[in-house]
Amino acid sequence: MEGSKAFSKDFMQRHSIPTAKFKTFGSNQFDNASEYIKTCGHRVVLKASGLAAGKGVLIPETTEDALAGLREIMVDKAFGSAGNEVVIEEYLEGPEVSVLAFSDGYSIVPLPAAQDHKRIGEGDTGLNTGGMGAYAPAPVATPEIMNRIVKETLRPTIDGMRREGYPFVGMLFTGFMLTKSGPKVLEYNVRFGDPETEAILLLLEDKTDLAAILHACAEHHLDSIDIKFKPGYAVSVVLASAGYPGNYKKDKEITFGLTSPDCKFLPSRLIDSTLTLTGYIPVMDEFSLSPHTRQHSKSLFKKLTMESIPFSSKEKLVVGILHIAPSHPQLLIHHLKPL
Repeated sequence: MEGSKAFSKDFMQRHSIPTAKFKTFGSNQFDNASEYIKTCGHRVVLKASGLAAGKGVLIPETTEDALAGLREIMVDKAFGSAGNEVVIEEYLEGPEVSVLAFSDGYSIVPLPAAQDHKRIGEGDTGLNTGGMGAYAPAPVATPEIMNRIVKETLRPTIDGMRREGYPFVGMLFTGFMLTKSGPKVLEYNVRFGDPETEAILLLLEDKTDLAAILHACAEHHLDSIDIKFKPGYAVSVVLASAGYPGNYKKDKEITFGLTSPDCKFLPSRLIDSTLTLTGYIPVMDEFSLSPHTRQHSKSLFKKLTMESIPFSSKEKLVVGILHIAPSHPQLLIHHLKPL
């Protein structure tokens, strides 16, 4: 479901799960794929079918860009063997949300929807990343939208996998585009995923035991667990080395003067207030709970400024920062230069 986009798209088609129109091409079908791009009549998205560390998706602006991207994947092998098959999809428009859901093969329990910022550049431009930050719950995922997601996608997915002989047990991570005609699946992941997980799990009520949930999934009695969530909003913000998601220098150190109790770092990466950057891995996450989105936004911007983060590295860093406006939540990417 995650390791082959071609497989997952065929699965969605078999079970009438809403997704973008698509066609799949093998490694020896470059000419056929090129002709499809020229004649399909709509803007396309190119996806390397295999695993490509979250970077195997190209969103070209023009037909010429699409043909060049196709050559990168199929001829130049930009993503290695992950590009042995290529899925060419219809480009979908709308806000994107991620929905993580626990399942024991029968029951399905979705968590609050999250939104992340995938492109590296400001204004939603540039290459795709593994996600530069996320917040949850996403206001755009209304109760009506979540009901449709469960009814039209999550339930048919879990039932379909069981009927085909491989019941899904664990965490199903589904990316959606909220189009004018309703939620459509972008992709499946069969695991927790950064940077949404860090924000979403913070919303679990303190008395809700994650280990008990996972055990119930494994033992097929998830319906016996009462999963509750806190009110408010949670945010995860990522720092990454300059150059990511392309070539970048590793093991750059940053000394942090930020000591707010609301700021939590991944303990494996922070030693004596010194952080080592290794690329995408979310080496710093800013978690916060607030009942009001605007208060949350102002607090986050105040904490993540150059004045509060003195960089010892000579390389600039990329920081995903959340900004929630009253009617239009979005993630912004800021390229920060050292002081």
